[in-house]
Amino acid sequence: MREKRNLEDIISRLDILEKKVDIIETKVDETKNFAFDQIRDILLRLMKLENEVKELKLGK
Repeated sequence: MREKRNLEDIISRLDILEKKVDIIETKVDETKNFAFDQIRDILLRLMKLENEVKELKLGK
């Protein structure tokens, strides 16, 4: 009986660890997506600035 309880305890701990790993994976994915969105926004701003600079140079 003691071995069965130990086994059940181990299984319970593994389930908890699996849930924690799932949460961490989700947070990592969200962080990657957030970083990608930030990089995309910066690139879009740079492209807009480049176009404005080109227009100013053509206007001179």
